Amino acid sequence: MSLDRQSLLASVDTLREVANVAAAHAATALSQLTDRTILITVPDLLLTPLTQVPGSLAGYAHDVLSVEMRILGEVRGRIFYLMPQRDARVLADFLLGRASLEEDPEDGLTESCLQETANILGGAYTSALARMTGRDVMLSVPRLRVGELLEILSVDGQQETRDDFAFCVATSFHLGAIHPQLSGRLLLVSDSDSLAVLIEAVRGIAGQV
Repeated sequence: MSLDRQSLLASVDTLREVANVAAAHAATALSQLTDRTILITVPDLLLTPLTQVPGSLAGYAHDVLSVEMRILGEVRGRIFYLMPQRDARVLADFLLGRASLEEDPEDGLTESCLQETANILGGAYTSALARMTGRDVMLSVPRLRVGELLEILSVDGQQETRDDFAFCVATSFHLGAIHPQLSGRLLLVSDSDSLAVLIEAVRGIAGQV
């Protein structure tokens, strides 16, 4: 089953509800991890080709750190956890209990910390998707990359030419005196076929209630 752009636009409310629920679960996981209150925004629903996504992510187009995980199973796609590089270092130092910030830690500990953080967020996100759809949803091993957002969103260095669609959830959280505010963004990228499966599954379960 596949849906065109017009059909997907008609399903905005369903997709937004999925994004809200999944983001709330991810925010809860991050709150437990950092012992801080996590604030999430209303999800931006981006039904555009991937080449147009960076323009809608102000502040994330350049010098961004990303942890990518592939969604496998009956619902397919990719999840990106995006942060400005400095925010990512601050978060890692906070989670690792470092007293001072390091400009560019090279011991691999920061990378492992950020990958595990993204893995926890992605796991909470996909678990919510699985519960909402009643479908098997799995997550791949996280992959950390740094650079230009458009390059990061590409597959194996090649920008995709087919019409992939994305909806993303922006998150912001406070770490008290350590830093006034750190910002991150969860981006779910999926093609129209997988979004159609997701929409059909959510509506089917809703109809049984």
